[in-house]
Amino acid sequence: MIAYILYFIPSLLCMMWTAMYMTKKKNATQKMMQTMMFLGSFHYATQAIYISPNTNYKLLCMLDIIEPPLLLTMLSFLLLYIHRHATKKDASESKKIRILLPAMIFAPLLFAMYYMFGIDNAMTYFKMSDQQQVHVFTEEMVQQFPTPTDTTVLKAFELVDIIIFNILAGLYCLKIIARCIYTSFKNGYKFGDLTRFWTGRGEIPFVRAAAFCVVFLILTTSPPMFVGRSYIVNHPIVGILMSLFTTIAIFFFAYIETNSSEKTLTLKKCVSKAFSEVSVIEVESMNENDNKKEDRETLAIIRTRSLTEKIRVAFEEEKIYKDPELSLAIMAEKFHVNRTTLSNTINQQYGMSFREMLSNYRINAAKEYLLQNPSATQLEIAMECGFKSASAFNHKFKELTGETPNSWLLKN
Repeated sequence: MIAYILYFIPSLLCMMWTAMYMTKKKNATQKMMQTMMFLGSFHYATQAIYISPNTNYKLLCMLDIIEPPLLLTMLSFLLLYIHRHATKKDASESKKIRILLPAMIFAPLLFAMYYMFGIDNAMTYFKMSDQQQVHVFTEEMVQQFPTPTDTTVLKAFELVDIIIFNILAGLYCLKIIARCIYTSFKNGYKFGDLTRFWTGRGEIPFVRAAAFCVVFLILTTSPPMFVGRSYIVNHPIVGILMSLFTTIAIFFFAYIETNSSEKTLTLKKCVSKAFSEVSVIEVESMNENDNKKEDRETLAIIRTRSLTEKIRVAFEEEKIYKDPELSLAIMAEKFHVNRTTLSNTINQQYGMSFREMLSNYRINAAKEYLLQNPSATQLEIAMECGFKSASAFNHKFKELTGETPNSWLLKN
């Protein structure tokens, strides 16, 4: 009974995070996280029932139809999530379709195979599989099925329900792990980073921390695909350990995402800020339910001031404008607000659009660099100040100052 309760902890944790994300404004990455947690709450609930010592084989058949497409869809969104953090932009529509297509095709295929095989036969199949611990059936065994069939239909059912699903899920897991490893090494991974992070003795970049947690989540989620239901039912300690490790993986995965605005993370910073996020969410929920207009206005002023300060620090202290890939969407994700809120705040507080503000900071930085390095080439200045090319820098400089960089330098 205790083991059965423990199996449901990952599902309950996913439900908690889904509800938590519903109470706050979300950027694109957080919407993706909410979708993953929503899918995860159903996936881990169905998995908990599936690996429990349940003898209701009709229920197991229903779960076997629902759970594989759920897992494939969750893995698809996990792949899109790590792709977004690795590239700092959304996947193209065609790439999203390619990633989600296997799950969309597999669901009706599995339903069709169940329809052809018959639910009564499937129930008997699960019962015989549990009793005999095998997935290889002789012609004599097939004769025990309630609905007449032959081994060809059974093999086709096994091919879709077991082999194709395991291959698809395995390929997704390998692709996600490979992507995480590639992202980690691309961002300067060093052996020992993970140990320092978990022991609280060091900090690592956010993208790398997210990649570690995604790999951990994959490793804790995949065992049921390969060891089989019967083995876990007969060895409940496997299910308990799997549930506990999955809970830890989800816990840190969601908490690290709440710290995505940080450049580097320590374990202490990650957890402490996560609890701070929870407190903010609770305060915001209370204020949203408060019908007093002055309270809502006060909260809006506090949020605007906070966001304005974050923008100032990002531009003046962190010099975020030096990133040539910087966009309104990337900044909105960094501050955990939507693009409209960020754009309106910049317009109201600085009297200009995001693009105008970005160009002004870059050109001012270019002027300072020119004065300090009068012999620098235009390409060198462009790369130093966030422009993608010398021509883009020259065009923007002339647009804002009315003269070329060389002419401006001669006058100053």
